[in-house]
Amino acid sequence: MSSAVVVDPKGTLATEAHQRFGSVVMEFEAAGTIPRRSVVLLNTSLKVAKAATGTAAAGTTLGIALEAAAAGQVVQVVVFGPVDQVPADGAISAGSPVIASTTTAGSVIAKAAPTTGEGLGWAPVAASGGYVTVWVNRSIGGIT
Repeated sequence: MSSAVVVDPKGTLATEAHQRFGSVVMEFEAAGTIPRRSVVLLNTSLKVAKAATGTAAAGTTLGIALEAAAAGQVVQVVVFGPVDQVPADGAISAGSPVIASTTTAGSVIAKAAPTTGEGLGWAPVAASGGYVTVWVNRSIGGIT
């Protein structure tokens, strides 16, 4: 699967995986600067912010921002479904669950057995650092 960027009928940018399979996308106001394809969390003011390291354990991650945004701007966040070119830390095997990175804010990292509330989704293809496709699914991990 390539990661070609296409324009959908609304004129917004989307990746091939997002276009091909569709995603559940919600709009939120940005609480601060959010880089493109960053893992975001929902704060108590119901605004999104780039996920800091360690937020995965707190279960506060929401999804992945499709594009960059500045404080006060509206940003589209994938809350379920695929997103290409998400920054990744370390090796991630195909099918591995991913969580918000414990070392790089806004990135993802593989974790074999996420605890309740920690899982962000899973990687349909392998990656070795750089970027990875993530299928956002907050119910991954911790389900007994």
